[in-house]
Order: sequence, then C-alpha cells, then structure tokens
Amino acid sequence: MIKGSVYMPGRSAVGRMSQVSIKYGIENYFVPEGEGRELENFRNQGDISMQIAVDTSGASGIKAVLLNGEPLYVETLF
Repeated sequence: MIKGSVYMPGRSAVGRMSQVSIKYGIENYFVPEGEGRELENFRNQGDISMQIAVDTSGASGIKAVLLNGEPLYVETLF
C-alpha cells in the first residue's frame, strides 16, 4: 500500500456485456420512513454524495450523506 492512501476492499462481478461492478458493502443506507423517494430523486440528479469512514484494516461505513455538499444525515458512531 502507498503511504497516505486508503485501502477499501471490494468484491467484483462481471455482468451482461462484460460490465464490471464492484461492491464495497456500503451500497445501502436507511433513512427515516417517507424520506427515501425524495432522496432517490436527488441521487438521480447527481446531488447526493457520501463521506465514508475507513479504518486501518479497510473496513468502511457511511459517515454522512451529503446533499449538494451539505450534511443531510450524519452517523454519530464515527
């Protein structure tokens, strides 16, 4: 590993037409009931991003969901 880099292991899969996908175990995030559809709309517009916490062994978790760069949901576990 390169000093100062972040290591996050994933699982790759090859789908139809040789399309490769990588799963990191952080693909799902649960929001309060009734708020998911609006969040999906923002995601589809490209307005959603995530802050990811990664420990020294490569284990990761969603630290915050951002809407246009501003925290929308913040996990207090990190």
